[in-house]
Amino acid sequence: MMEAEEKTNIKLENEKDMETLSSSTWETLYHFVYFKVQNREKAGDITQETYIKAISYIKKNVFWYGLSGSYCIGYCTKCNRYYR
Repeated sequence: MMEAEEKTNIKLENEKDMETLSSSTWETLYHFVYFKVQNREKAGDITQETYIKAISYIKKNVFWYGLSGSYCIGYCTKCNRYYR
């Protein structure tokens, strides 16, 4: 687990890595947001804010806790267990 956290921090250490991450997924995310808001300018703003927040979460490792929490909820729901 520690290895995965280190890799994430290393991947997003510099601007070029962040640019690579966003350029590889920007179009798909933008289209998703545009479908929801039906406004090009707002879709661009929301997409940009999404990347800013995601990158800050990844750098702080908050992202991993939120993601694992979601999987725990899904698992407990699937198994009819109480989620704490």
